[in-house]
Amino acid sequence: MGIGIRGMEPGWEHWSDDEWTAWYETTPSEPDVMAMAGRWSIDPSAIDDATVTATGIHGLPPIGL
Repeated sequence: MGIGIRGMEPGWEHWSDDEWTAWYETTPSEPDVMAMAGRWSIDPSAIDDATVTATGIHGLPPIGL
């Protein structure tokens, strides 16, 4: 429990810039998550909102962004 979550690990508030850099370099980011989704099924970041014509679970994508 608490893996990859700052604040769950003793001493994190005293980390140096090098320690934070090392942590960020080994922690998945949004592009990593989207790439993984693309490998499994669909990369959500590759969907062109203008081509979506049906409502989804949460409705239509925002217009004009």
